[in-house]
Amino acid sequence: MYGRPGVIYGFHGCDRRVGEAVLASHIQHLKSSKNDYDWLGHGIYFWEASPERGLEFARAAKVRKKISQGKIRYPYVVGAVIELGNCLNLLDHAGPMEMRAAHQMLKSLADTEGKQLPSNTFKDKSGAYLVSIGLRSAGVSASNTHGCEIASV
Repeated sequence: MYGRPGVIYGFHGCDRRVGEAVLASHIQHLKSSKNDYDWLGHGIYFWEASPERGLEFARAAKVRKKISQGKIRYPYVVGAVIELGNCLNLLDHAGPMEMRAAHQMLKSLADTEGKQLPSNTFKDKSGAYLVSIGLRSAGVSASNTHGCEIASV
């Protein structure tokens, strides 16, 4: 985990009217995605240091309408300066260990609820695999060996 907040540049693919509304301060926040198949859970997705990847996503969402919250007619990218705060860094040596600990906690929660762990078996109409999240218990948390809290929702 990052020990202190870091800053990155992120890029969000969206429709031009949404991007321009954000830039003109007509709307203060982008709409959070809350689909069961969201890749990393509910939230707003940004591509780190890659406006090209943000635009690629927006272009794909124009064609594959299910991967975006709203209709994209004119692919667009909004850039943001993002303060990471408490963040899991999978490129750092400790990151995979944190992931293993979180996986064990998720497995224990699933066992307690009598459910199976989410698996990558559901496909959308394009044939892309989507993960369906089946555990909904809130407030489950634990501390790892470094004293950082890991929460599972």
